[in-house]
Amino acid sequence: MRKLRLLVDAHALEGVFQGSRTYLEQIYQEAIRLFSNDIEFYFAARRPEVPRARLGEHRHVHYLRLESANRYRRLGLEFPQLISDNAIDWAHFQYVAPPLKRCRHMITTHDILFERHPEYFPLGYRLPKHSLFRSAARAADLLTTVSDFSRRELHHFYDIDLDRIHVITNGVAGGAGARRETEPSRSAPWDRSRPYLLFLSRMEPRKNHLGLLNAVLELGLLERGYSLVFVGTRSIADPSLHKVLGSLDSRVLRHIHHLESVSEAEKATLLNNARLFVYPSLAEGFGIPPLEAAMAGAPVVCSNRTAMAEFDFFSPYHVDPLAGSSLRDAIAQALEEKGRGRLQRIAETIAQRYSWEHSARQLMQLLLAADRPLGAMSREWPCL
Repeated sequence: MRKLRLLVDAHALEGVFQGSRTYLEQIYQEAIRLFSNDIEFYFAARRPEVPRARLGEHRHVHYLRLESANRYRRLGLEFPQLISDNAIDWAHFQYVAPPLKRCRHMITTHDILFERHPEYFPLGYRLPKHSLFRSAARAADLLTTVSDFSRRELHHFYDIDLDRIHVITNGVAGGAGARRETEPSRSAPWDRSRPYLLFLSRMEPRKNHLGLLNAVLELGLLERGYSLVFVGTRSIADPSLHKVLGSLDSRVLRHIHHLESVSEAEKATLLNNARLFVYPSLAEGFGIPPLEAAMAGAPVVCSNRTAMAEFDFFSPYHVDPLAGSSLRDAIAQALEEKGRGRLQRIAETIAQRYSWEHSARQLMQLLLAADRPLGAMSREWPCL
């Protein structure tokens, strides 16, 4: 009996840093290692060399080329053809899938935040995604998401039975809370003698960069010797943020820095040296960055809204950033805290709860179990 053939839409590995890209890379690094005897993996991307570099060369792993940059052409024409040409049994897509099924579909819908919070997303974003996400999720042969919050949202907005929605959480790489005193990059655009507050995330209104900036300004931290560092690509414009930045005196503004993108090594250095990592986001389907920061040994102030409500281990710095002065007060208290015992306990809790190896094992076992009802036939005659 031949192994199950799984095709993965890997185009997200070619894009900007975000949760879906991290998920694909980390889940499949582990799955490839753990399930070499059970699954033949096929990764499709416009530049197959990108997933090849990230996932490596293996006898049971194959890299396929997508020709079109157009999502609808890929989904409507290229993926069905690749599925037929390679006798694929299952295909794994994130959020959206081909309308024509030529095999069974595993769909991972990380979040549908635009349904609950349309105020954070442009109309041109919301309209197509509502129908595309809903139809893919409802038609999925296997539907997964990354948090209990997103599971409940899929049930509420798309009327999908909770029993059909499986939670496979994101994980966090690295050791538990090992604070490495690395030398800050000499190319850093700020005074390396100043401690800094760090926020690592795409820049868009729901991420609440403005809330963090206002808290820092109210506390007078920039005048007291701190810098504020934002890291992330500009995704959705936030005019209110730019208005406040534009109103600041140059003597204050020179201590606020934005890095559009950083390498993994640079990110690790930033996390290791941050005096405080703040994650004031208003809406997330999961929220990997504060977990990564805690695993690097950084003290963390984290929002408790949406999926981040599950990160209760950050208490007492687990706050609602819209509740009065809660964000400002948490930052002030966290900067005064001494000792590292609590930080080590937080990191150990995260390591126990969020493991990429565990999540990859869960996902692949779920896939293999879902495939069994077809028995040997699915190995000889995939759905065409």
